[in-house]
Amino acid sequence: MSIFHSDPILVHLREEAINRDEWASTRFFSRYFARHIFSEIEWIHGTEVPPREHHSQLRMDIAVQHYSTGQRTLMFRLIGQAKKGRATPAKIVEVETQAYQLCQAYMIDKSIRSVWAITYFGSKARLWACELKGSGWLDPFYPLEGTWQRDAYRDILEFETEFLWAFQKIKAIAVPDPESFDDIYAEEGNTTVTQTLAGSSYNQSSTQAYHLDGSSAQSYDASMDVDTEPTSAFTRTVNGSEYSSVQISKVADGWTTLRLKNGSKVSVRCSKWDKAIIINRDGSRNTGFIAETTNNKYRTWDDPTGKGREKPRISSLVSNDML
Repeated sequence: MSIFHSDPILVHLREEAINRDEWASTRFFSRYFARHIFSEIEWIHGTEVPPREHHSQLRMDIAVQHYSTGQRTLMFRLIGQAKKGRATPAKIVEVETQAYQLCQAYMIDKSIRSVWAITYFGSKARLWACELKGSGWLDPFYPLEGTWQRDAYRDILEFETEFLWAFQKIKAIAVPDPESFDDIYAEEGNTTVTQTLAGSSYNQSSTQAYHLDGSSAQSYDASMDVDTEPTSAFTRTVNGSEYSSVQISKVADGWTTLRLKNGSKVSVRCSKWDKAIIINRDGSRNTGFIAETTNNKYRTWDDPTGKGREKPRISSLVSNDML
C-alpha cells in the first residue's frame, strides 16, 4: 500500500510543496522522513542545522542524524538542501553547490571520508554521495545520471518504490562509496529493475562519467574549463551569482585594491582570498579567487595576491547575502 494512501496529510503537504516556496518543500520532506523513512528511534531529524557545532554560518535545510548507543555519538547520515517547487535551472545549480559546500564543511570538521546528501525542490529529489577527497562534486546515487539538470530529479510520489529502495540503502550504508554504486544496482539481478531504479538509459558503466582518472580526468576537466591543480586539500566550489565580479587594481602591503563595476575602489586583505571553482549561470565552471568580508563577497580571475596576474574577464553577476 502506498504511503500516500495511508497518509493524507503527506498528500496535502506535497501539493503545498509544489506550489510554494522552499519552506514548504522542507516541510513535506520533514514529514516524509519522520513518518515513513527514518521513523525508528535512533534517527534524529532537524532543520536549519549547522554542519559543525561551532563558528559556522552555514545551515542545512534538513538533516538526518544517527545516534550510536555504543559510542554515544550523533553522526549525520543525510544532509539536505532545498529550493522552491518551481525552481529554475539556475537554482538547481545553486542548490547542488550549496549541498556540496555543506557536506565538505561537515566532513572536514569531523574527518569523515564521505556522507549522503539530498537536494530537492517541491516534491522532487535527488540522492547523492559526497566524498572529502573525491571528484570535486556530488556523486549521483539515485538517479545515477545527470548533474545540474532539473529533469534529472524524480517525484517522491511518482517514483515511490524506487525512493524507498534508495533510502533503505542509505540507512544500511553509513559511509557511501561511489565506486560501489554499480555493484549496488547490479545486486538487483534484473536488468529491467536496474534500469528502472537507475534511469532509463542506465548501463553498467554509467557512473564512469563521475569517476574519472588519468587522461580521462584531464579531458573532462579541460571540457569543463577547470584548473586541475588544487591549492589546498579543500578547494571550495561556489555559485558565481553570489559574488560581485571585480578587477584587481593594486596589490601592496598585504592588501588588494579592487575596482568595482561602478568604478569605485575597495581594499581587502590578501589573506581573505581563497582559490575556488566558480560555477557560472550556464553551468560551466572556471577556477578563480573569492573573498568574503562582513558585508560583501567578491570574485576575480586574477590572482589577488599579485602572482601570475592575467587580464581579467568581467561579468555582470551581482552579489547576494551569504548562505
